[in-house]
Amino acid sequence: MLKKAFLVTAVIGLIAGTGAPVQAAEDQMTCREAAKMKHPDDLSARRAYMTECRAAFKSSQAAAEKPAAGPTYAGDL
Repeated sequence: MLKKAFLVTAVIGLIAGTGAPVQAAEDQMTCREAAKMKHPDDLSARRAYMTECRAAFKSSQAAAEKPAAGPTYAGDL
């Protein structure tokens, strides 16, 4: 029964054009959760991993927000 319900939901999703369900941003793993999974018993290693994770996240966010080099409007061409 559950298998049929999942199959019907998947087919309806494909017909609607949404495909597989996408996780919301709230469902994504935080740096703290990732560090706890990677180093469940070692607090100092967990803290170091969490610090590196946050630094990588911030640098990726800064790179995503940085505008591309080049002309900003047609007058710059």
